[in-house]
Amino acid sequence: MDISIISPVFNEGDSIEVLVAELIKVLSRSNLSYEIIFVDDGSTDDTFEVLKRLHSQYPNVKALSFSRNFGHQIAVTAGLENAAGDAVITMDSDLQDEPKFIPQFIEKWKQGYDCVYAVRVKRSESKIRTFFFNAFYKVFNLLSNVHIAQNAGDFCLMDRKVVEAIKKLPEKHRLIRGIRTWVGFKQTEILQERPSRKDQSGIKHGLRKLFGIGLDGIFSFSYVPMRMASIVGVLTILGGVILSVKILYEKVFTSKPIIGWSSVMLTIIFFSGVIILFLGIIGEYLLRVYDETKGRPLFIVKEKIGFSSLKNL
Repeated sequence: MDISIISPVFNEGDSIEVLVAELIKVLSRSNLSYEIIFVDDGSTDDTFEVLKRLHSQYPNVKALSFSRNFGHQIAVTAGLENAAGDAVITMDSDLQDEPKFIPQFIEKWKQGYDCVYAVRVKRSESKIRTFFFNAFYKVFNLLSNVHIAQNAGDFCLMDRKVVEAIKKLPEKHRLIRGIRTWVGFKQTEILQERPSRKDQSGIKHGLRKLFGIGLDGIFSFSYVPMRMASIVGVLTILGGVILSVKILYEKVFTSKPIIGWSSVMLTIIFFSGVIILFLGIIGEYLLRVYDETKGRPLFIVKEKIGFSSLKNL
């Protein structure tokens, strides 16, 4: 297989047929063999029935159905585990990742690049979502030891060796674009204007889920939040020593009255908040360690279409 397309779906029964038609039209021009893998992330509508119908019409359309919703990044991982292509393209199913860019990915791949990712130069989304997306990339790159290009999403092509490297990383809290950057190899970008979703009511990744994915990325690729606790602790001790010296000096060598209640209460409230904040940060790391030690599978497949065998992780 030359090319594998991976697309997670969740209640996308109305749009999958349009996507498949666009993909087949684009891929047929490439003269490359291909498969299109949809990962149904626990849909509650007729998504999987539509996929069954599409497979009977186009045998190279394949599908996995999860037993429940495991999340977008896990769905992408399941696709990577079961893709057979020499190159693998991951993309969303809502037509915001437009198939017309696939030939550009393939051309860059043929030029020798191991990973080609799309950078969104324009977002047709709400100002609130755009603000949080931009803020995430800036915070991530400030704190992390890996650098993700501003507005680089999961729409990308990865060579087989990149996919195999990613498959060796079994972590449960995943940010694919971060992992893709971390494994290295020769990478480049193409520019993409991301259109608005045709059906705005069907946007599946709300701010809460996106915020969770963002936290997974930051805590998976950065020790800075944990180290900030030590830095703040040292600065607090230094500040306390300076303040103690000042108070003792005023007490012993001056007649200036020491005003206590307000300053003590404000200090207690402030540092109580700081302590709780850093306990929360430590808790974020601990819960990820706890999830890793349980050894549960990343996903459970309920049904498959078009696969003679199935790889679970």
